[in-house]
Amino acid sequence: MPALVQQASEEYKALSAEEKEALIEEYAPHRECKTFGLRATSKSKVNDITGMLKAVEGEVCYLFSVYF
Repeated sequence: MPALVQQASEEYKALSAEEKEALIEEYAPHRECKTFGLRATSKSKVNDITGMLKAVEGEVCYLFSVYF
């Protein structure tokens, strides 16, 4: 795997500025989809929900400590 990453890195560095920009634009929609897309497994869904609940809990605790 590290060899594959190294090869991809070298290929990317060899691209011109225009080619790099075109590559970034090509993958932008994919990145947006991954950011807000559906999760592949139940475990990742649970992890998302758990993380969100912990964030909400933190906000609620902060609000109570400030106002009460």
